[in-house]
Amino acid sequence: TDGWTDPSTRFVTVSINPCCTDGLEGFGIPPITTDWDGSTDTSWIVADNWSNGIPGVTSNVNFSNNDYTIIIPAGTTVKINTMILASTAILSLKSTSITYAGIIAENVYSSGLINYERYVNNETDGGARGNDLIAAPLSGQYFNDFADENSNIPVITGTTMLFGPYDNDNPTSYETWDSSNTTELAAGVGYRSGSSDNNPFTFTGTVNTGTVTVAITSPVGGSRWNLIGNPYPSYLKIDDGADGFLNNSTNAGLLDESTVAIYGYNATDSGGIWTIYNLANSDANTLLAPGQGFFVASKTSGGDIEFTPAMRSSGTSDDVISGRTSTRSSDNYNLKLQLVSGSKMYKTDFYFNDNSSLGLDPGYDAAVYGSAAPSFAVYSHLVQDNTGIDMGIQSLSIQDLENVTIPLGINSASGEQFTLSIASSTLEVGTFVYLRDNVANELTLLNDTDFSYTPSEDLTTTGQFSIVFSTSEVLAIEGINAQNELEIYTSFSEKALYINGLLNDATNVEIFDIQGRKMLSRTLNQNNSSNRIELSHLKTGLYIVKVSSNSINQTKKVIVN
Repeated sequence: TDGWTDPSTRFVTVSINPCCTDGLEGFGIPPITTDWDGSTDTSWIVADNWSNGIPGVTSNVNFSNNDYTIIIPAGTTVKINTMILASTAILSLKSTSITYAGIIAENVYSSGLINYERYVNNETDGGARGNDLIAAPLSGQYFNDFADENSNIPVITGTTMLFGPYDNDNPTSYETWDSSNTTELAAGVGYRSGSSDNNPFTFTGTVNTGTVTVAITSPVGGSRWNLIGNPYPSYLKIDDGADGFLNNSTNAGLLDESTVAIYGYNATDSGGIWTIYNLANSDANTLLAPGQGFFVASKTSGGDIEFTPAMRSSGTSDDVISGRTSTRSSDNYNLKLQLVSGSKMYKTDFYFNDNSSLGLDPGYDAAVYGSAAPSFAVYSHLVQDNTGIDMGIQSLSIQDLENVTIPLGINSASGEQFTLSIASSTLEVGTFVYLRDNVANELTLLNDTDFSYTPSEDLTTTGQFSIVFSTSEVLAIEGINAQNELEIYTSFSEKALYINGLLNDATNVEIFDIQGRKMLSRTLNQNNSSNRIELSHLKTGLYIVKVSSNSINQTKKVIVN
C-alpha cells in the first residue's frame, strides 16, 4: 500500500475461477467434497452425475467451467453447505401446481445463472379469483428484465401488466407495473399477478442465505394489511418453536393482536378466499411454498418483519391455493363449520386447546381478512372482550367444550337459501354441537342434521344465531346460559354500541360512566336481532351497559374508543 494516497482506491479485486479452489480456504471458500460431471443427465438427484455421490447437508459442491445445466426437480429440496457455480453453468429449480423444488445452502458463490421456475395460478381460473400472490424466491432481478423473460405475464392495457405490490396507502388497489419499470424485485415483498397460460414464471438471481427484513406499516388513512412473501428458494416454517415465522418474537410483536397470523389468497374459493394460518392450526409440518406471497396485519407502530435462515425447510406440499386443515396434535380439538349456497362456500374454525381462553388469545384467535366478513360468510365473535371483530378462527380452552355458547355470524342475501353443516371435526365422541336460532328459539343438533334456512331479509351480523357446545345430547333451550343470550360490545373502529340477540319483550338499555352517572337511556327495537346505538357524544373511556326487560337483566363493562 506504499504510495496509495487516495483512500477511495485502496482496494483489490480478486477473481476466483470456481474450477480451481484448492488452497482458497483462506478466502472463506471451503474445500470441495463433490464435483458435478453430469455424466448421466441434468438431474441433481442422480448419483452418477456427481464425483462423490449426491451431496448432503455438509457437502461443498462445485460446478466447474463446463457448460452444464443442473435441474432440481419439483418436490425435491436439497441441503448443502456451500455451492460454487461457474459462469457457464445454469442451475434451475422447478415447480408444478402442487409441489416445489428447494435449495438450502449456507454459502453460495456464483457467477453462473440460477433460475427458479415458479408456478403461478392462471389468471383466468375462477374468473377474478384466478390471480395469485407471489414473491421473488431469488434476489437481484429488475422487473423490466423479468417482464422480458416472462411473456405470460398478462397485459392489462398497452404496456401495463398484471404485476405489482399492494399499496396500503391506497388500500383498495394493487400497483400495476409498466413493462419498462426498472424496480428491483425486492426480497420479502409480495406481488399480485397471474399467468396467462398456466405456465410458471422464471425468476433469475441470487440465493438468499441470510436474514431478510421487510418493512410493514399501518399508515393513517390507509390499511394495516401488508403484502409480503417468502424470500427463499425453499419452503418456510410457520410454527416450529423459535424457528417458525409466527414464533419469531420480532414478528409476533409487530402484528395486530387480533391477527397474529398469515393470510394466503385461496383462488379456488374453497371455503373462503383466504387461507389463515396461526398457532392453532399449524405446526412444524405446516410450510409456505417458495415464492409464496401472503398478507399480515401491522400494529400502528409498524416495523421490520424478519425472515431468518432457521425458518427454511425441506418440503413437498402445495401452496395456499388448495387450503389446509389443521396438523396440530390430538390435544388441539377442531370443529370446522361450512356455509353453502349454490356454488358459494365459506368456512370458519373453532379450536380447543390449553393455550386459549374465552377472550382474545393473540396467535390462536384470528380475525377474517380485513376484520369484517364478506357478504357471504360464516364467522364468530369472541365470547368475552368482544369488540365486534369477525373471527375466522376462534380458539377456546378445552374446559370450554362443555356448555359454552359462541355468537355466530352468518352473512347471506335475502331469499337465498343456505345450508350450515359440520365440514370436519376432531372433537371427542360425546361432544355435541348445536346451532341455536335465537329468533325462532330453536336448536339444531349439527352432529346429526344440517341446518337449512332462507332469510326473509339480508343477514349482515351476529345476533340471530349462536353455536352451543355441550356434553348433553338432549339440550333444552332453557338450559343455555342466559348471560350468553345477548351479545353486547363496542366496535373497535367506531364509537358505537351493539346489542345482538333475541328480544322477547320491551327492552331498555342504559349506559353509565365509571362515576355512576347515567349517560344514555334508550328503548331497543324489539323487531331487530341487532341494535346499534351511536356513541359519538361520549368521551373515550370505560362505561357500564345495563340491558333490562321482563326476561333479561344483563350488565357489562365496555370501552368506548
